[in-house]
Amino acid sequence: MRRIIAAMLLLFLLVGLFAGCRKETAPQEAVSTPALDSQETEETTGPGLYPVTSSGVGGAMGAETEAGVYSLDTYGDGSADIIYYDYATASCVRLSSDPNLGHDPASTAYVPNVSGGIRCAVSGENLYLLQSGSPYSQDKTRTALYYRMDLNGANRTRTELGGNLVMDFSLPMVGDRNGNLYFIGYIVNTETITVQTALLKIGPGVSGYEILARWEGESVVLAGEYGDGFVLDDWSLEENRLVHRFFTLDPETGEEVPFSMDTTAIASYTLQEGILYYTLDQDSAIYCYDIGQGTPLPELAVTLPQGGQPSWARITGMVRDDHLPLFLGDPDGGEGIQGGLDLETGSFSPVTLSFGEGDDWMFASICGEGESWFMIKAGKEPRTLQQYGTEGAPYLLETEVPVYAVISKEDYWNDRHNYQIFQRYE
Repeated sequence: MRRIIAAMLLLFLLVGLFAGCRKETAPQEAVSTPALDSQETEETTGPGLYPVTSSGVGGAMGAETEAGVYSLDTYGDGSADIIYYDYATASCVRLSSDPNLGHDPASTAYVPNVSGGIRCAVSGENLYLLQSGSPYSQDKTRTALYYRMDLNGANRTRTELGGNLVMDFSLPMVGDRNGNLYFIGYIVNTETITVQTALLKIGPGVSGYEILARWEGESVVLAGEYGDGFVLDDWSLEENRLVHRFFTLDPETGEEVPFSMDTTAIASYTLQEGILYYTLDQDSAIYCYDIGQGTPLPELAVTLPQGGQPSWARITGMVRDDHLPLFLGDPDGGEGIQGGLDLETGSFSPVTLSFGEGDDWMFASICGEGESWFMIKAGKEPRTLQQYGTEGAPYLLETEVPVYAVISKEDYWNDRHNYQIFQRYE
């Protein structure tokens, strides 16, 4: 059931009972983090929290930066290569210090095992690769872990977090100016068959992971950050409807402050710079809640390009380039309209760019954002891949691979189909 609900929560984008609000440190298991100098952990005023942007790219949840996007190419033997999509050159390369090396254990791009999935994330100047544990797996050696490295792939370290920690890669994460990463994890007790949800911190100077707060059950998810704290959503199913209960958390004191708003009919939401944007069932308005003031703001009305109001509205992702991505219901019963609502001007920009037909149809959704560019999904293409079997034997695989393109923000919002396909390494 949790996986079903987690999938439903993807629409909203983007923790019961306390076991204690004090900070706790998990036992360290085979951690190989090198000694850190004092500058790496030096704190300035406040942690400088910010949302970590990530979208499904290739074989992983990709990690976005201003200059490009990190992801993985996976192989049949369970291994992978870290890859990088560069906006400036519209090229995709292995993150290797030696460009002559292919899929090779000697390459800095090589990851030996990504079984069970992996998520990329960037916080500060650190690139993270996170893997979930599998508490009920027969393979007792499988553990949750993360790799941390420089943005060019150098200085990689590997830290194990224990086999009983489960991560949901669809949920939001938060970073800070010191390169730490904050996310929700599920700590499973296989003897009592119980689960605790925890807000975790990993990063430079943290041994294993640090527990900032924990709750019984699996209902609390991270929605984002606000000030020096976090915004969380304690959801529940009531009469076959998702009910959201938002609150802020001060990680230093453990204080929770609930939002003063009715959340019983929220259909979609996202968080941006202290404002919760949300929609309601069978309603076309965009509602806004000011977290700092604890009060609602005037709702935003959406006008269709041909005039009139949509029959309903859904937020489809995080705010991009001051545009709120929306999917609008056609009041005449036709296909819905995708696009973005300019939060400065209030105007709606329809986007019709798509790729493929029939079952292969794909909307050009945004999966990366730079200063002037978007990375978009651009369909699929046939490709012959060099693969490796479970015992390392090479073979060729005829398959289809996802294609991505780079497009200027101006062209995207003006629905000009002027894009460039990323050229992949051979």
